[in-house]
Amino acid sequence: SVYKKGRVPAAVYTSYKKDVWRVKNAEGIVEMLPQVDQISALIGKLGIGNEDHVVLLPQGKNSSEMSTATRVYWTFKVLGHDRVSILNEGMNAYKKAKKPSYPLETGENTPLAKTFRSDFRQDWVLSKAQVKQLLDAGAVFVNSRTGDQFYGLNKHPKAKRLGAITGAVNVPQDWLTVGGKGTFRNKKDLGKIMVAQEVPSSGTVIIYCNSGQSASIDWFVLTSYWPTT
Repeated sequence: SVYKKGRVPAAVYTSYKKDVWRVKNAEGIVEMLPQVDQISALIGKLGIGNEDHVVLLPQGKNSSEMSTATRVYWTFKVLGHDRVSILNEGMNAYKKAKKPSYPLETGENTPLAKTFRSDFRQDWVLSKAQVKQLLDAGAVFVNSRTGDQFYGLNKHPKAKRLGAITGAVNVPQDWLTVGGKGTFRNKKDLGKIMVAQEVPSSGTVIIYCNSGQSASIDWFVLTSYWPTT
């Protein structure tokens, strides 16, 4: 794997697709948040305890790779672990660094398991009834899917219907990185995008997509770079 060919010294590996970062829920909906004890066990197995600061290192070649990191970042946050960061452009940036260049190690690194205790933020995860209530109350919904999906020209294979929630605005995830690659746009340019797409700078904003992955990159930008409360 890419990880075995060259990794940050002492870095550990987890598979976004194969490990339990996302699961099918009881209703058969894919890529949902796992049970708290299930995801907490995975984090502990990776050698992460509550006292550790986690730095996420995606490959970083495109916005989709960065959105895997923002989804995991959000997962740590929803579990009450705020000591988490993402390396902008991920391993792509680390490997490109020349002055100074940074060391790489090869092979696998087997972490010593720790106990990770979650403090789940239930108010970050909305039920269908809560979503409907907020929609009726006039909350702004931000759709992070591609424009063709937003306008109902195409749909994701897992989606049941074309189109978007009535009244939603569209901020595709690949707009938020430079050229759709792995580097986040600067705060000024991100602000221009949000203004152009009519994303408010205050009030209640609900971000969604097909599965919660691309929505996480919009959420990350809005909570990190845009003054939405």
